[in-house]
Amino acid sequence: MVESDRDVAPEIIGELLKFIYSDKAPSNLADIAALGLLNAAVKYQLTRLQCLCECALLKALSIQNARDVTIAAHLSNAKELKVKSLKWKSLFDI
Repeated sequence: MVESDRDVAPEIIGELLKFIYSDKAPSNLADIAALGLLNAAVKYQLTRLQCLCECALLKALSIQNARDVTIAAHLSNAKELKVKSLKWKSLFDI
């Protein structure tokens, strides 16, 4: 059975393909929806890209994105990212 890519945005697919062919993460990872790229990396089992996305999300963690990062961390089983985003979330009670 073929999986549908409808849940992955075209720009994320583009960045995913660039990574697969070059083995380099986008230089502007934090700017290009690292959450979406993290989800795609998990879906396609790209462990290195998943780690790079997690690191970018840790660096960009803020009050504004803590809730979304916590959800993404839970869904992608990113333990460190989940712990740190939960600390932000509880610190500011968002």
